Amino acid sequence: MSNISVSTCMEGAWQCTNKRCDKTCSAIGDPHYMTFDGKRYDFMGVCSYYMVHDPGTFDIIVDNIKCGHGGEYSCTKSLSIDISGHHIKMDHNHQLFVDGEEITKTPHENDGIKIFMVSSLFMKAELSNGITILWDGRTRAYITAPPSFINKTQGLCGTYDSNQKNDFKTKEGDIETMPSAFGNRWKTVPTCKDAGPVVNPCETNVNRKNQSAQYCAYLRSDVFQACANTVDVDSFYHDCMFDVCSCTENVKNCLCPILGEYAAQCSAAGVEIHWRTSIPECLLPCDGGQEYQVCPNECTRTCSNIANDQSCVQSSVCAEGCACPADQTLDDYGNCLSISKCPCLFAGNEFLPGITVGRGDQIW
Repeated sequence: MSNISVSTCMEGAWQCTNKRCDKTCSAIGDPHYMTFDGKRYDFMGVCSYYMVHDPGTFDIIVDNIKCGHGGEYSCTKSLSIDISGHHIKMDHNHQLFVDGEEITKTPHENDGIKIFMVSSLFMKAELSNGITILWDGRTRAYITAPPSFINKTQGLCGTYDSNQKNDFKTKEGDIETMPSAFGNRWKTVPTCKDAGPVVNPCETNVNRKNQSAQYCAYLRSDVFQACANTVDVDSFYHDCMFDVCSCTENVKNCLCPILGEYAAQCSAAGVEIHWRTSIPECLLPCDGGQEYQVCPNECTRTCSNIANDQSCVQSSVCAEGCACPADQTLDDYGNCLSISKCPCLFAGNEFLPGITVGRGDQIW
């Protein structure tokens, strides 16, 4: 496995190091895709598609349905994962199914697979092969692959080899030039109708365009000013205009995901912005003593998380949402309490804090 050369522009010169890095692919909003190698494109197919396809090993499949103005656009409805003989479906509103059975309580662990909530907004699946998936239950999906997948991925997430020029590679090995032609080649159901080139909804409705510009102006306002010189906002503004122009429901469902995506990219670049408190349409009410956090600690989300995974490592990909303040965690009733009050688990049994359990000369 080769190293990835990471270069940073500093004082007019490139400072380069060799570093093995995780890479993240995403599908946001209507949906707007970004490959592991950072290539951005729009694809509006209505079918199921391979996001990541590793023949004979595992698949991540996205299910896209009609949505938006006139039903001309698509949105992500669910993600499905096939690995080691198991079928996992992360559905709308955080419904979770494993091998056809609905799972109503997390964390859920089975055969090297762990699924749990990392914030009020995001569910996370950790797979036995090192892949992780974040899903907000509506329109945002993030798939993160470790360096062991370099040159081993194909599908809508691209090739993961630091070369954007071959990201539109098909199963047959040829490279498409148009997003629609590329996306259509990754259908899981051949009889689905092929998607055509994307039509920008702002160009067909001037009134919607003007209204959308008022909402998307948030991206270029003081709210995100701290990130303006770190993450270029132009592509996110374009995506925001597209989504809000095509919106037929509550505008927050079209506006907030793309603002959240820009904030997530800012966080990844080291700029944390508490943007939801400044944008009325995207305010996130928190209960049980929780507070909005840009990058909550997934390892201390609940007492169950702490008890079941003491080797947990915080992800490099932030999953915004409601979470308890520092040194607190959620109990089984959804209320924050001091971590020191969490019970411990052993052999399926709960033990209150302060209790020492012994067997012979062994104490846990």
